[in-house]
Amino acid sequence: MPTQEERLLNLEQAHNDVVEAVKDINHYVTMMYGVVGKQGVDIRDIKIGVRSIDERLTALDTRLTTLEQNVNSRFDRLEKLLLDRLPPA
Repeated sequence: MPTQEERLLNLEQAHNDVVEAVKDINHYVTMMYGVVGKQGVDIRDIKIGVRSIDERLTALDTRLTTLEQNVNSRFDRLEKLLLDRLPPA
């Protein structure tokens, strides 16, 4: 059976082990807090970038639609000019 002194030493060792474990946990929680915070900033930046890309793609789509309409209109006029120049059948 352990003596009073041995029990105190074991208790002190257990206390020291718990203190070290808490320090380790605090260290890792602090690191994770920093990582999560950085990821939050990165996600916000990505969302801003995606919004910007979406706006530019919408503008590009509008411009391409207008270009397509203009090209089709010109081809229609060219086709009409060519058909008007053909001899009657």
